[in-house]
Amino acid sequence: MMFIRLIGFVWFLTLTTLTGCGRDGSSSPTTGAGTEKSASHVADQPTAKKSVQTPQERAALAKDALFNELSTRLLAAMSNGGPGKAIEVCSKLAPKLAKEVGEQHHVLIGRTAVRLRNSSNLPPEWAEPLLKDLPTKPVVQDLENGSTGVLFPILLKVQCLTCHGPDDKIASEIRTELTRLYPNDKATGFQEGDLRGWFWVEVPADGQNGKNSDTEVDAN
Repeated sequence: MMFIRLIGFVWFLTLTTLTGCGRDGSSSPTTGAGTEKSASHVADQPTAKKSVQTPQERAALAKDALFNELSTRLLAAMSNGGPGKAIEVCSKLAPKLAKEVGEQHHVLIGRTAVRLRNSSNLPPEWAEPLLKDLPTKPVVQDLENGSTGVLFPILLKVQCLTCHGPDDKIASEIRTELTRLYPNDKATGFQEGDLRGWFWVEVPADGQNGKNSDTEVDAN
């Protein structure tokens, strides 16, 4: 049974790190001070590579890069130390990776959730009104400061239930570690297919670079 739980946890970390699940106690990017200047619109996923990337394409590349980095590190931790080690590494390493990815792609990037695992995991100001509608498709928002904000929803996979499912279904060793790291955890009780949270990315206007701050935020 423990082997099955470990396998489930590996897949959970791989498939859900991108938010919703993988990042804990992290150093969050902060957004610019811009506010909405036009109505948000549901975005189509980029389908072709262009010589000049759109803000949405840049945002998608940054989101994918963060997901891939976290997945690689978490799988390595899982192989070397099991679920407890993976959770610990996730909580300590994810903030650094988010900052690095943001700098590499010249964007601000982070994650937020329907129910927070860490109370500091708040969305940027521009995203707050959009999240009230609980969007389940990517949404693009033009910001007053010239930047573009993009939200990417995170839908819970069955593997995510290892750490986000009903309390009585979470393995005791995982529950103990989550309680130790997140005493105010509210990110359990989900079912497969539920909306877990969102990746948010802010792409600066041409000629500007995103700069991450040292504000702490959690992406679980």
